[in-house]
Amino acid sequence: LQGDQVQLIWDQIYCVGRVMRGQGDFESARICFEQCFKTYGMRKSKKIIIQTALADLYCELDYKSQDDQRYHLFQARSLLEPALESVGINLREGRPREARKSLEELLILYGGIDSFDVVDRLGHVRLYIALARTYPDGQSESHWRNALRLNAEYNPSEEEVFTCAIIYLHLSWFSYCSGELSGAQKMYACAEKVLHRRRPEYLLPGVGTYVFDEIQCKLR
Repeated sequence: LQGDQVQLIWDQIYCVGRVMRGQGDFESARICFEQCFKTYGMRKSKKIIIQTALADLYCELDYKSQDDQRYHLFQARSLLEPALESVGINLREGRPREARKSLEELLILYGGIDSFDVVDRLGHVRLYIALARTYPDGQSESHWRNALRLNAEYNPSEEEVFTCAIIYLHLSWFSYCSGELSGAQKMYACAEKVLHRRRPEYLLPGVGTYVFDEIQCKLR
């Protein structure tokens, strides 16, 4: 195959992998992404894209497998160059300070972007959610609220997405911990309203799996 044909097939396989991941079919996504990773002669930019996509996916598989040996996290870390240190891996391995440093650097980069495309917007929301997860509950509320605000700004004409439900659940928990029971009930009702309409989504790493499960456990 010629170079352009290889790149086209790579794009198609990568898109299928993203769809599978978005549906929560992590094993099928893994097959697609690993095939992309093995492709010879791909551009440097695509190598970075597939490395980070696989690292995020291995974090999902680590949670699903509950493997004490953390095999999938070992795979994830072996993929990445030092400059591409994964926030998701650091969070899964219980190193929030290391993750926070990378996120704060990314936040500065986002501040220099004049016009956001769809990918930028998704990444911006993801950034605040990840940043919130690096702080204790009492210090993370502003980051969750920023994620909710950005989601409304970027999707003004759309119904609230599954990610909004996750944010509302966290805000409900913060209100409950502060003794504001009416506020907790209000936020919980907002979350339930979204969850009745929306199925779990998996495009943002962890949001449909371990982040969702963790906040549900707190609220039980």
